[in-house]
Amino acid sequence: MKIIEKKIQVSKSAFYYTNGQLTEDTRYVWLVCHGYAQRADHIIKKFDMLNSDIHHVVSIEGLSKFYWKGVTGDVVSSWMTKKNRIEEIEDYSNYLSSILQTLKEKANSDCKFIGFGFSQGSATIFRWVHRHQPALDHIVSYAGWIPEDIDFLSLETYLSDITVTHLIGDKDEYLNPEREKQLILIAKKNNMAVNFLKFVGNHSIDREVLQTQIVDRL
Repeated sequence: MKIIEKKIQVSKSAFYYTNGQLTEDTRYVWLVCHGYAQRADHIIKKFDMLNSDIHHVVSIEGLSKFYWKGVTGDVVSSWMTKKNRIEEIEDYSNYLSSILQTLKEKANSDCKFIGFGFSQGSATIFRWVHRHQPALDHIVSYAGWIPEDIDFLSLETYLSDITVTHLIGDKDEYLNPEREKQLILIAKKNNMAVNFLKFVGNHSIDREVLQTQIVDRL
């Protein structure tokens, strides 16, 4: 028996959530990618302290859904696995670019765009940036990772116009001091100007940290 893997592209419904409407008064648009086994309609609540008159949050849901408890429990999402990873990266990169293009067409010319990734969503943002070089003004990596298998050196000019901030909690169970050192080395190797900021907290989004370390510095 000879098993042959074949591939076909199909259309698929994808979902995202917003905090109201994008208007002429909107100054900042956030494209938010959640972490592994999370939901877009949950993570968007972490941004409820933002003034929706000027901040428009777009929380995007990963294309792969599954039951958190195996066959029961909450339905959660993931961005990719090691299986067919190249195709999954291309699919979600096209997905994110499609949403960005739609928002760009509606936003005023002075509007700033922020690519925000939490945990797995952070690597998702960086892989999207590497593939498509989207028109972003800020990249925020919150408790996430810069993929070490990507060569960002060719994007030095592109990245020079983008403010990149990486937030790391001092009690993050996934980013211990050794991993933190490795992360900084990845950025240096790629000549990436990354603002590494430490905060008191674990592997979760803290509203006060988000406000003081990101929003207040925009």
